[in-house]
Amino acid sequence: MNILVLGGGGYYGQKVAEHLSHHPNIQKIVLAGRDLAALSLVKEKLGDKVITYSLDATNASEIERGLCVHDCRLTLNCAGRYFETLFPALEACLSAGSDYMDLSEDWILFERAQETYCSLFEQNKSLALLGMGTVPGLTNLWAMLAAGLLDQCTRLETGFYVSPQAIFPDRKGVENIAASGKIPPVLEIALRSATGDAKVRRNGKASFVKAFSRTEMRVVQGNDGLCHNTFPVAMSPPATLHNKHPLCEHISTLIGFESDEIHNVLAEFTPSSPQITIDEALPVLEHIAALIEKVTSREILAERFVLAKGIKDKQEIMLKVSDLPMVSADVALAGAVYHHLQLAQSARGVRAPEDCFVPLPYLATLNTLPAVKEDAVSINVKWQVC
Repeated sequence: MNILVLGGGGYYGQKVAEHLSHHPNIQKIVLAGRDLAALSLVKEKLGDKVITYSLDATNASEIERGLCVHDCRLTLNCAGRYFETLFPALEACLSAGSDYMDLSEDWILFERAQETYCSLFEQNKSLALLGMGTVPGLTNLWAMLAAGLLDQCTRLETGFYVSPQAIFPDRKGVENIAASGKIPPVLEIALRSATGDAKVRRNGKASFVKAFSRTEMRVVQGNDGLCHNTFPVAMSPPATLHNKHPLCEHISTLIGFESDEIHNVLAEFTPSSPQITIDEALPVLEHIAALIEKVTSREILAERFVLAKGIKDKQEIMLKVSDLPMVSADVALAGAVYHHLQLAQSARGVRAPEDCFVPLPYLATLNTLPAVKEDAVSINVKWQVC
């Protein structure tokens, strides 16, 4: 199979290409983007299996031409800015007969794409898998696993609690970002998660709350034994889980940092547009860097959690699934490609991660990636009778 990687010269694009370069059934990896110099550097590192191709990821005709010229049957969108690149890529994949996967985390785009393109991809016998990154991809799969362990799931909360220094840079790091003029992808996601409205489900209906809303705060006990304040964030919750578990009336995605002061800084951050500019980001990052200097008492923490409440064996149960793999988005997407190549029959249409993969076989697939240790995927399920 030949694969086209949009944004192949970027952080995630080159990481994904590196993972896939080891797969024996992938003959050619086409790194595509505007910056041929950056693409060429990746090619030099990864060897003859990789070729470069210049295109504009917002132009459907150019993407289609690249797919046809190189006979690519799978497109991986790592270009970011999905509000600009998603729909041109889907159009190109439809025309060229290519499957599609990306790292997007925007539930609005997912719903629009599913409404507009699902039947077209089904007719084309093609798959468009949106959101196959660490968030929401792996988080959605863990949510489905947790809900499936209960006879009836009524409440589901997924998310992360992290030390701020695990995500945000120190003062020297902020200076480096200012000098480069670019916001790293991980930071851009973190800042977007702090803004806008978070989608939650309450009483079975979708509703919206401001990210980092104090009225929606939840206290979660971590694997470290300490309690963490967590807040809704503007990331996609499990997009289709409520269809599989209609009695699950409360669904939300949360995140928590050690410092309440950092929560306050993020809650007040209001960028002028979906594209966060370096000028808007720097004052926030400088403020957080100053706060991080005060956080010296704990080791760096980065843990995912899934909390589910419901009925098991006629008892009301609180379920916590912990010890979840904190793999990066590039590993999650590469794992999806490996899994996709192993399947004789794949899902068709526009799908969310929880529609396509059974969690345990998919997570086992992660262990086949060269970059992932054999013991990277573990499950620790804790039951508590309410």
